[in-house]
Amino acid sequence: MKFATTSLAHTSGDVRQKAESLIITLYQDIGAPVRRFLPVDGAKTRKNVVYKQLFVAFDGIDEESDKTMVMKLF
Repeated sequence: MKFATTSLAHTSGDVRQKAESLIITLYQDIGAPVRRFLPVDGAKTRKNVVYKQLFVAFDGIDEESDKTMVMKLF
């Protein structure tokens, strides 16, 4: 995970994009523990485009997970 988070600051856009994709995939598979390796989600952190994109993706995954859980209840 350290490799992926370090890659988020790489000068190459392709490397950053692959790191984002990897982190999002890990979040889909593992969930909340992935957030421990990233800065705290807040207004200051979301000013950084890379972290904003990650946290927006995480929010979408969480919403989808919540909807799936509700559907299973009924």
